[in-house]
Amino acid sequence: MSKWIKCSKRMPTACRDVIITDMDMVSRVAWFNDRNGAWYVTGVGWFSRDEVTHWMPLPEPPDV
Repeated sequence: MSKWIKCSKRMPTACRDVIITDMDMVSRVAWFNDRNGAWYVTGVGWFSRDEVTHWMPLPEPPDV
């Protein structure tokens, strides 16, 4: 299982789907745009880089 990664330590690969949190709540799937330095949360919109504190890779899909 993946562990949370601090944004201050490392950011995900650009445009890669991950799960994010701001320490108050876990958000939906999001991706980081390194061109504008912002997060895009699927179905919600853009968040500034500073609004997100941690991220983690998506879990592996279940076996069929």
